[in-house]
Amino acid sequence: MSNKRMRPTVLEASTYDFISSLPDESLQHILCFMTTREAIQTCVLSTRWHHIWKSVQCLEIKASEFTSKMGFVNFMDNLVLRRGCVPLDSLRMYTLYQHGSVSLNHHNANMWVGYALRRNVHELHICEHYSEYFDLDHSSFISSHLKILRLRNVTISDLFIEKLFSGCPALQDLVMIDCCVYATRFSSTSLKNLTFISHSPDNGDSVHDDYKDLVTDTPSLVSLHLECLPFLAPCLVNVSSVAKAYIRLDDMSFPCFDTKYNILSGLSNVTKLKLLNEEYDDEDEDEDDSFRSRQNEIEGLAWEQWMSYPQEETPDMSFSCERLKKVKIICVQDDKRVPAIVNAILANANSLPEIVIKPCAAPPRGGRVPGWSSPERRRGRRKRPPERTPPDDAFQLMQNEVLKRDLWRCRTFNNLKKLSVSDWCVDGELHTLIHLLRCSPILEKLTLHLGVIGGLAWEQWMSYPQSEMPDMSFICERLKKVKIICANDDKRVPPIVNAILVNANSLPEIVIKPYTHCGKI
Repeated sequence: MSNKRMRPTVLEASTYDFISSLPDESLQHILCFMTTREAIQTCVLSTRWHHIWKSVQCLEIKASEFTSKMGFVNFMDNLVLRRGCVPLDSLRMYTLYQHGSVSLNHHNANMWVGYALRRNVHELHICEHYSEYFDLDHSSFISSHLKILRLRNVTISDLFIEKLFSGCPALQDLVMIDCCVYATRFSSTSLKNLTFISHSPDNGDSVHDDYKDLVTDTPSLVSLHLECLPFLAPCLVNVSSVAKAYIRLDDMSFPCFDTKYNILSGLSNVTKLKLLNEEYDDEDEDEDDSFRSRQNEIEGLAWEQWMSYPQEETPDMSFSCERLKKVKIICVQDDKRVPAIVNAILANANSLPEIVIKPCAAPPRGGRVPGWSSPERRRGRRKRPPERTPPDDAFQLMQNEVLKRDLWRCRTFNNLKKLSVSDWCVDGELHTLIHLLRCSPILEKLTLHLGVIGGLAWEQWMSYPQSEMPDMSFICERLKKVKIICANDDKRVPPIVNAILVNANSLPEIVIKPYTHCGKI
């Protein structure tokens, strides 16, 4: 038979099923990108596809694909029955938050979860976007293979957490969002990532009616995220391995002023820390230039001479720019004009403008820095701080005192590179912030979220005799960027900026972003 006769005709080539000729492993991989219901529907394509779906090890169950609860339950029961003993890598069950969506919650649901655990599932997601909580039974959670567990809108008892950690010794990631969590102690030697956001779903009443300690005893933990937990005070017992921590305290976190907790003092090895007591947005805004100061490298002699003038010979520094909104200063690292420029702007501005100090490499003498002729602009979304009901001042003061007391017991944060804090450390005084900076010798990025405060305490502090002023010195040799988010009339900003400029070995990039406000944030 000739070679020409063996070649398929054009018609044969156009109708040939190339996908079905792929090996089973390739077809199973393709089906992993579909929901489980879509994958099962491929069995009608040809006899080649009849049983391929049974070997897929990643199941994605989307309850909102079904129009009735009974249809969904029958589908799940048949799936478990017909799939058999094939091992599982991941199981994701979720439903959409929309009118008429089918809920995951059913008395057979824990049987489906138990099936996945018996098939050695590594990753389990249960996401219930419905008005009722998913009731999860602890008795099924016995597995040496489960590593990741992510839950949403699930009821979690104290017994469940206890059995989870004892029955799943390989568990590394635990995420609980909008869950009804009654547990207050998390103790695990294997857990590496813990996220616990809101145990009061849909902003409802707290599941706790009295103050309790949220004890975290996890020696292997690397990442910790705690947020929106009223009546629960974080108590970090054994978290020395945590590298990244995000903790946002609720207004009702601490029962009294005398409370002593290990929060900062428990995070001695953290490299990135956010400790806030309000909702803030860290996202950068657009950097359109309304006012730009571009400086070439200069000899320091003339500036030194100007700075040494007697006070009566110093030129008048007053000016009026009522509409000044943004200032950007691009300069070399050791430019000594910057502090005076910033002070002049802060002293004369009616409302605090956004100020960006951006150090760069020294430009050629008499030339410009490349790219300055057409300034680069970053695109981003502008987000304003969300409006919130003002917290009770007593609770705010209580939080501040508890955190300050904890800070003064801290040792040095030898690994801390990124720090984001609210004004619990700069409320009316700066020595707490300075102490925090002294404890962070390798800090590279600092973000301060300053809420709205009454000016009386700060005015009194500013009126102290010079001899009574606290020591403002600190050493942060690696500090590269400082971002201050504050109200327009916040009088704490100039002293903070001055303290940073005086102590910095090399000029860091400083960004001051004022926001408009109505009452407290």
